[in-house]
Amino acid sequence: MPGLLATSVQQGYDYLSPYVEKAQPYVEKARNNVPLVDPALKTAEELVPALITRADQIAEPQVEKMRPFVEPRIEQVKERVAPYVDEGMKQYGALRQEGVKYYNVGLEKVEQVKGFKDAKVEQVKEFKDAKETQIREFAEPKIEKIKEFTGAKTAQIREFADPKVEKIMEYTGAKTTQIREFTDPKVGKIKDFVEPKMAGIKARRQKMQKLIRVPATLDLQSLKYETLLGKVASTLEKFETLLDRYMPLTEDGEERAESDSSNVSEASCVRVNRSVVNIITRPLNFVTVKTTKFLRIPAQLKASYMDGSLKLRMKAKVTSTKKIIASKATPVLTQATKKLAPKVAVVTQSSLFKKVLYAAVISSEKTLGKEKTAAILSKAETCIPEAWKPEPSVPKSIHAKKQ
Repeated sequence: MPGLLATSVQQGYDYLSPYVEKAQPYVEKARNNVPLVDPALKTAEELVPALITRADQIAEPQVEKMRPFVEPRIEQVKERVAPYVDEGMKQYGALRQEGVKYYNVGLEKVEQVKGFKDAKVEQVKEFKDAKETQIREFAEPKIEKIKEFTGAKTAQIREFADPKVEKIMEYTGAKTTQIREFTDPKVGKIKDFVEPKMAGIKARRQKMQKLIRVPATLDLQSLKYETLLGKVASTLEKFETLLDRYMPLTEDGEERAESDSSNVSEASCVRVNRSVVNIITRPLNFVTVKTTKFLRIPAQLKASYMDGSLKLRMKAKVTSTKKIIASKATPVLTQATKKLAPKVAVVTQSSLFKKVLYAAVISSEKTLGKEKTAAILSKAETCIPEAWKPEPSVPKSIHAKKQ
């Protein structure tokens, strides 16, 4: 026979069982993932029933002593409360019947409202379809006229612009031919001057690409120390790195330099000769490459203009610059508006500003009219930042202010 604590715990578990079933997967997951939870729950399952039974054993004699005094009191309470409960149940039944009546009446009203709504929706759809047909009948001829007008204007613009473009192309072609006629002999002279030098340098380089051995010596420790020729070679290599920074090689030149550096030995004499050759030839190669690139610019511009890629590049650059300017300018503008907001509020609340604004509105209404004045004021309000706008609205008309 379970005691008072056990029966109360069982009744409470009956109320809490749906929530316990919902939480069961999470408890199982915690048992599997957290190592300390499963042993704690197992110990609780073993100890809690024993504690409940022990508490019932200790409290049951006191409960048995109190039952003769408590049970008659409970019966008296039941006898006194029963008439009230019966009366409440009767009133609940009557209220329920009345509620069912009102509920049925409400359902009928809802059905009526639905029917009225459906009828109105149908009327609105018919009106909308009629208006759409009217707008289409009115707008289609206007659109056709606009298309014809735009087509004629585009044809006129093309007739006006094509000769200009042809003239520009002829002018650019003549200029490119003139530049080529002027630069080709110069480039030829430079090549005639450079090629024999390069041939001699290549011959010297091939001669230098031989293994230079160190003379035989018994003092091997002296070979570790750097000689004067090695210092000269290191300084020339540093100067060569400086030239690499300011006069970089092309891809072919880099491949040649890598092949040369892989073939030659690491002797100081070879390093010095190699660095001297590179220092002499690097400026000449750099000048020839830059001149050839400069001569190719007009042809590249012409080809990009004919393809339309020049226009796309310009548009992309313009959009990118606009975005950069907007991204950099917006925080500055926001900070400026926040800093100037108190000063602007003081100026707008001053009497002189209000008089000037009122006089400006009066003069604009007399010269331009009320509608144009209202439009100008609305546009001005859209341009003003939110932080600068005062709480009272700006007077848009004289008559509105008088009223």
